[in-house]
Amino acid sequence: MSINISRTIVLPIDEDEYNTLITNRLQYRKKIDALIEQHPEIFPEHITKGYSFSGMSVNTEKSDTLRRLIRIKHPINKYDDYLLHPCYEMPYLRGKTIEVSDGLFLRKHNTPYDAISYVKGRDAMYWYRAELALSHYNIVGTSIKHIEHLPSDILIDEHHSRIGRHKLYICTTVGDNCFLGASVSTNIDQAHLLKSYGVFKDELHRIYPQHIVQSINTDGFQSTCNTAKQLFPKAQMLRCFLHGFLKIKSCGTKPIAIGL
Repeated sequence: MSINISRTIVLPIDEDEYNTLITNRLQYRKKIDALIEQHPEIFPEHITKGYSFSGMSVNTEKSDTLRRLIRIKHPINKYDDYLLHPCYEMPYLRGKTIEVSDGLFLRKHNTPYDAISYVKGRDAMYWYRAELALSHYNIVGTSIKHIEHLPSDILIDEHHSRIGRHKLYICTTVGDNCFLGASVSTNIDQAHLLKSYGVFKDELHRIYPQHIVQSINTDGFQSTCNTAKQLFPKAQMLRCFLHGFLKIKSCGTKPIAIGL
């Protein structure tokens, strides 16, 4: 399966500084060089070999923000173009990050889109699309940017939820106090869990293919255990202490039938 690699580099820079530097090639390059040293994880590895400015990206219909394109050369007579995007602008220039974040905060409390539109402006479909856009990003690479911080010991479990009358299962993957995956499954059998938990494995191998999961903690549910073994066959399977204790407790309190 081919993997689509993002050609956009989001720069951690405030609006005032960005507007001052964007038209000054020399100062802008100095800023990029400083960011490469401070945050190498947001740039392609081969950018250390050098890069050049290759043009400007302008979309006056959406925003007046200017964005530069850079060209990074590979060792073997090949190059890639990347778009340098300031963090205060939403992807695809949907709006200012701070303005959109206020509206999406209301969605956290299940505020209807038309109500957000009434309070924050724009139409309901704008806020609907802004929320959907959050699913475009890799959770693993967003929450953990250095492979040395990626936990080798993880825990997987299903959170039972509902949409109307339909029951759903949110297959979560966590480790070292960090969310690494959360995918929705419509069924709790192994085939469906394999697809949902497989999202975490795909994202993990996409950006950290050399990482090895050493242990997986589960609640002991058979479909969950089988799914974990199939996705990570070399990992050690652990039983949650609480669930194990509750299982022993439930077995110990059952009446014993004594045959006469």
